[in-house]
Amino acid sequence: MSLVTSTRRAAAVARVGIGVVAVGAAAISFDHIHHLARIAGESAHGALLYPLTLDGAVAAGAAVVLSGHPFPRSARLAARWLLLIGLLTSSAANFLAGPSIEAKVGGALLPLLVMIGAEVISAPAAEPAPAVKRPKVKPAVEQQAETVVEKPKPDKPAAKVKSAGDRDLLAEARAANAAHEAEHGAPISRNKLRMQLGIGQGPATKLIKQLEEVAS
Repeated sequence: MSLVTSTRRAAAVARVGIGVVAVGAAAISFDHIHHLARIAGESAHGALLYPLTLDGAVAAGAAVVLSGHPFPRSARLAARWLLLIGLLTSSAANFLAGPSIEAKVGGALLPLLVMIGAEVISAPAAEPAPAVKRPKVKPAVEQQAETVVEKPKPDKPAAKVKSAGDRDLLAEARAANAAHEAEHGAPISRNKLRMQLGIGQGPATKLIKQLEEVAS
């Protein structure tokens, strides 16, 4: 059973229960008000009009209060006052006309029960709390696809080291030979040239020959 269905059934049961109490209270009140009117000296016709008028006022006020129609605020307030005064008058008449103290108290309570019941069933039903929407969790595959992957920045190219083929070995050899001759007064040897230039035995031999050819 859903919450809405359960609430509607409870409201229907409450209306039926309050209706039964209202009918019983109206019947008892009608008899007591008629009895008091006759004791006060009213005619038979007038004694009937008193309870009819009072019950009519209570019915009109209850109709506005229980209808659920959006009446103006002044009309709803007037209907509540009409209902309140009519039920309090009925309660007072039941107390005065009761044959015993028990009947007086019981008769006085019946209209008050009707008034409380009318307030209960006229209150708007509480709306069920809205369902909590849970956030949709995407599969791990989709999350990975949506994840922004930063591309690694390409490393800066390392400084290019000149190889032996890119160097002007002959110019370096001439400079080394000139420095050696200035210091020692003799051409540089193959081993010293190889060590200073950081080259192999073969290139050093070729450079020595080129130096000798230039000197001759």
